[in-house]
Amino acid sequence: MPEIIYLVNRKYSKLNFYKTTIENRADRHINPKRAQRLAHTATQQKQIGTKAQIALKKQFEESKIIKKMSVKENKQLEKERKFLKKQAKKREKHRGH
Repeated sequence: MPEIIYLVNRKYSKLNFYKTTIENRADRHINPKRAQRLAHTATQQKQIGTKAQIALKKQFEESKIIKKMSVKENKQLEKERKFLKKQAKKREKHRGH
């Protein structure tokens, strides 16, 4: 710690600091009309298609979520069934002849 304080107090002017690449980049002038157009497009919420297409898309997304949940549930049930089958087989082997 004393070495750092010494360096900062005594040798600060000799320390080299590097500039970042962002500072080296020159900002280009943007045409005001172009800037206005870019701002307008950024603020607009673009919806794809008509109301019917949007409704179909929403319905598709909901059905996808439901299908995903059912697939997950089926996998869980299958995993549990296999586990129980394996346990039964283990018990049967352990019983003997």
